[in-house]
Amino acid sequence: MGQPIYQFPVTDRYDAREVTEPDFDIKEYPELYVDLSQVRSNDYLEEIKSQLNLNQDDELTKPANIHVKVVFSGYRGSGKTTELRKLQAQLNKPKSYISILVDTENELEVTKFKPEDFFVILITRLVKTLHDSHVRFASTALTELQKEWLSEKEVVDELNEITKNEKEISAGVSVDFLSFLKLGASIKKVFAGETKTARFIRQKIQANTPALVDKLNMILTEVRFGLKQEKELAKDILFIFDGSEKINYEVYESLFIKNSEQINKVQLNMIIAVPIRTFFEVTHHAALQFYDRQLLPMLRTGEASAEMKAILTKRFRADTIIEDDALQLIIEKSGGSIRQMLKIMNKALISTQDKITLDVLKNKILKRLSYELYATLTSEHKAILESKRYLDRNNRPNVADPDIWQLVEALILFKYDDIIAVNPLIADDFPK
Repeated sequence: MGQPIYQFPVTDRYDAREVTEPDFDIKEYPELYVDLSQVRSNDYLEEIKSQLNLNQDDELTKPANIHVKVVFSGYRGSGKTTELRKLQAQLNKPKSYISILVDTENELEVTKFKPEDFFVILITRLVKTLHDSHVRFASTALTELQKEWLSEKEVVDELNEITKNEKEISAGVSVDFLSFLKLGASIKKVFAGETKTARFIRQKIQANTPALVDKLNMILTEVRFGLKQEKELAKDILFIFDGSEKINYEVYESLFIKNSEQINKVQLNMIIAVPIRTFFEVTHHAALQFYDRQLLPMLRTGEASAEMKAILTKRFRADTIIEDDALQLIIEKSGGSIRQMLKIMNKALISTQDKITLDVLKNKILKRLSYELYATLTSEHKAILESKRYLDRNNRPNVADPDIWQLVEALILFKYDDIIAVNPLIADDFPK
């Protein structure tokens, strides 16, 4: 069953509860998008475009000889996914890039994800995108790789069984890479289920990853030659990996830190979303030389109050559901975290069937949420907040301390550029 169809702003309270869930996906509802460019620095976006050799019209002036790898991060609830999707849509056009967005959390089983799977998703999504875009190209290297991975009888039989109901894959294929299309169509089933196919391919990659990278680069060279023959198509390829911060940290460490030179050798521009913890560990690691780093700035509620209000009022008709002063207090208590704002609003809708008043919000909803967040703090966490150890002697964020970033990652501390502060839900419990 698909996602329900909503007419926004919704008027039904039960619909309002559903559309204010922090994980409610707005990608099918562009009318819910709120432009935050006027209240959030866009320096990170301009730098990414410059790194990708794009001009002011987002056109690719000259394909890069040196391919950039950008690690992109932001605080939980800051809107990373929305910004990456917007960027992908902007750049996916004929005079720019074939821009491929991989929604890692939805397309793969993140708890079962292995470092080798990164290369598999690269290749299968590349083949599918080129097939869907009718790009004509010949690739000896891709043919060899398909034979190496997908020609064993057990693998062929298993893949045919898994994809037997995928009629759109098995019929009308006009390219030589049917096996890769089948694998891509069922990649979540194949790699989440610890199948023979998954084990076989992972073993092949583990045995000689450098050789695979060389072969992948040969494929990319052949693809780019094919793109040159197609004047109406893009000039190069860009991969954007979103949602991958949900992958186990050990996998991140192996793939992007310990073996970062392998990622760097792939002749492909990439933007890779990483968790805030990884972002700063990469910063302090020798792997820094292989990445460009961009951090999505946290919103400041004083500057973005109108835009944050719009995020809510585009979803539901506010005048029938909540008093205006209560709505404004939710925005203030969000601390600039869109996720926290939605969580407070959603909790308020669940907690009362009446119109949400300022009194109910203060004495029932916020008090409970404050207690729940405070209860998660260990004695060590409380000592850090009591002593304001999150500030150095110059009252600047103490970003070098891993204990501080643990609190940032947990949304106990909010960092705004050069300022760091306690989450507004529990700020009154600690020294100002």
